[in-house]
Amino acid sequence: MTSDKSDTKILSLLERENKYFLSDNRMTSYSCGLGGGSINYWNGKHNLDEFAWLAPLEGKEAVLQVFDKNKTKDMQQLIKHSWRPDRIAAYYRSHEEAIIEERKTVCNDTFVDQIGFTYESSGLPGDDLELFLRLSGVTHGKAELKFENNYLHIHELDGCHAGIHKIIGFDRPVECVINDMQYQLELPLKLPPLSADAKHLEAKKVVLVVAMGEDLDETLARYWRAMKNPDVLFEENTLNWTDYFEKNVPHFDCDDSQLVQLYYYNYYVSKSNTYDFGKGYFKYPFSAPSKLRLMPMWYWDIAFHAIYEKWLNDCPVSRGSILDYLGSQAEDGFIPMTLSIDSHIFEGDIQPLIIPIAIWDIYLCNGEKDFLEQTLDHLIAFDKWLEQNRSNDGGDTVFLKDPGESGWDNSKRYIPSGAMLMSNSDVAEDKRKIESPDFNTYYYLARTIIARMARELQRGTTAEQFEAKAQKTLQAIRAMWNDTINLYSDRYTDTGELTTVKTPGGMIPMLADAPDKNQTGRMIEQLTDPGVFWSEYPVVSLSIDDPDFNIEDEYQGYWNGRVWPNVNWLVVEGLKRKGALELAQKISVQSLKMEVASGLPLCRESYHPFTGECFVRYDVENYGWGGITNDMLIRNLIGLQPNIPRDEIYLNPMLPEGLNWVQFENVRLGGHIIDFGIRKHNEGYELTISHKGPKKLLVKASTEAFHIRNTAEIKKQILAWQPPHWLSF
Repeated sequence: MTSDKSDTKILSLLERENKYFLSDNRMTSYSCGLGGGSINYWNGKHNLDEFAWLAPLEGKEAVLQVFDKNKTKDMQQLIKHSWRPDRIAAYYRSHEEAIIEERKTVCNDTFVDQIGFTYESSGLPGDDLELFLRLSGVTHGKAELKFENNYLHIHELDGCHAGIHKIIGFDRPVECVINDMQYQLELPLKLPPLSADAKHLEAKKVVLVVAMGEDLDETLARYWRAMKNPDVLFEENTLNWTDYFEKNVPHFDCDDSQLVQLYYYNYYVSKSNTYDFGKGYFKYPFSAPSKLRLMPMWYWDIAFHAIYEKWLNDCPVSRGSILDYLGSQAEDGFIPMTLSIDSHIFEGDIQPLIIPIAIWDIYLCNGEKDFLEQTLDHLIAFDKWLEQNRSNDGGDTVFLKDPGESGWDNSKRYIPSGAMLMSNSDVAEDKRKIESPDFNTYYYLARTIIARMARELQRGTTAEQFEAKAQKTLQAIRAMWNDTINLYSDRYTDTGELTTVKTPGGMIPMLADAPDKNQTGRMIEQLTDPGVFWSEYPVVSLSIDDPDFNIEDEYQGYWNGRVWPNVNWLVVEGLKRKGALELAQKISVQSLKMEVASGLPLCRESYHPFTGECFVRYDVENYGWGGITNDMLIRNLIGLQPNIPRDEIYLNPMLPEGLNWVQFENVRLGGHIIDFGIRKHNEGYELTISHKGPKKLLVKASTEAFHIRNTAEIKKQILAWQPPHWLSF
């Protein structure tokens, strides 16, 4: 079955009524009403005093109101709102049956709003309707404001928009009122009524343009280009998104329409969150956690992004994010928790070492040794820094000095009593240090992967050194097993005491193949117990039987009850490594269902474990690592696992109940391009596959292995089986 690849199919598939966010490279707009609402342009920097990541929710750059001629009543009411990645279309009813039709987009870092007005008079012929438009806004900090040539020029001087020029104007004469850092653009509008025989007449149209940038001349040029022909920006943006879904995103289809919609929505989020600065530490494109709140780069976030972005064709963000981060490395080898365009944020703090896992994952997908060359020495230098600065035992394990370094922020595992605030933790600078089994699992995997990278690059001595280091770390992890709670435990470095708080972090050592068969069984018993970890949408971040388990929409529940997609991915991959494929499949399925539990796809930071709903407080919309469920879909349900350095792929489909067929096309793996479909058949599956490429590709599916090269569609009967885990490649 071939999927429909028509130009607007995916954009139409993603169309919905409850989204209000538009983005380009550095500009974003969030508006649930007429006008731009909050328009933000990120300068790549991070101002700790201003909390730059909150700026998009605070500033009001272009709020439009429609008054009567006396400027006393603002009466527009929303009739319909429609969002797609490339535009928002909305309809309002206003004074005396006036209809307002709005179409807006953000393209070329320019906001364009086309607003049409029609008026169906019920009074005497010739009655004109006099309206009055007012655009209101406020600067983010101190600014210079100047009105000239019928546009407002704002030069922000401090705050999160420091150095940014804003050009705001309409395509018709306006009056400007400036009051300190607030401003208004005002214009009258007279609408002649449409008679019964003249309803074909076009609406009276008004165009609003907002351009922002660091260079005034370039910003003005974009402003005038949009003002001259606003339709061009709509056309360019639609083409931009269409090309992305057509060329970069492998085509996916199946008999579950919600799953198809989620797949494309997650890749919408990835592109929507992508920045391309081309300078400073941001030399390569990268995807931020969310342009709505967390714009800087975060060490473990960008690694989780890269893990599912690696499936994108000819899209640089998976590699670019990692190269940006490693390129910021300090001379002593330190790599920061958080990165802006010109500085390390939270200097001296670290985060979970997921980047090496992502590097190996990308390499298995593309087989490009130059990527290993670009990254290996950075990883070695960081390992040395960790040995010298974060180890009490000669480098075998790493300790954390504050809860934020774990990525788990206010989890009870680091804050054992009192309010769940990081400031209350006894794990902080000059207090008690803690070693975590999950963090050290990543440390072990980093060392293992460094050794494998070195072998691929024929650096045998380095490989042997890190193989030995990895084994010592693995033995240290095994010593963190806690018989009392049947999980691995965090351990205080001063006394060696193991904690007794039960979280999924205690299961992550399965990813290192650390537990024996008995320990694995005991962990799985805990995981599948509805009174401990097994909720409707597992896996809860704190055991349900803990007195501090919390799923309220408040900060206390942030890491103490909610379900986190990135943690689910880690647990799933650990289960697979220990051979528990059916359980891994169940969690993958529920993770995907969780993201559509509201009826429409939602890519968020965390979710409610019993309803799948999202939280309002302490949560972020369009959150990048929510998209890692696409990797669960591709790797665990469709069952595709590349090993392109060896020109081979593994296929182990495990389609759940209710999913009977899938189609995956234009999948580019190194020099190979494959299209394949999987359909349930008797006790197994019917595989249909074709191939293009200069070399043979070995397909390993159940007990059969066969080569394909420039092969037209062929069919095979295959079964579910247990292939080796990719972390063992």
